[in-house]
Amino acid sequence: MAPLPAWRDLVIAVTPCAEPNARMAAAAVRSGAIGVLDLGHDAARARAALAAMAEEVRRPYGVRVSARCPLPPTELPEAVDTVITTPNGSAGGGPGSGRACSPRPPPPSRPWTPCGPARTG
Repeated sequence: MAPLPAWRDLVIAVTPCAEPNARMAAAAVRSGAIGVLDLGHDAARARAALAAMAEEVRRPYGVRVSARCPLPPTELPEAVDTVITTPNGSAGGGPGSGRACSPRPPPPSRPWTPCGPARTG
């Protein structure tokens, strides 16, 4: 992967809620921002968007997951380095609890934690 600009963390561009738009997220990544792909509520569309991101960019990017996210964290590619959870997408979250952070182990009952996905294996 190409080196990331030092100012990358200054701009976060999130695709519209529940609309996996790989072209928009990829454009943000190419411009030097953290491009965040909303995975939406449909597994097929989410997988197609992740595949499109793999074709479009060779740099890290983020994803946004809600309580209705159809994919488990294990389906995220290694290029995903940022996860934004919505307030209802996080375990024990409430209004204003959505956040972006690094992966950590999840509770057994929830694949997505308040601080993003957990990778296993």
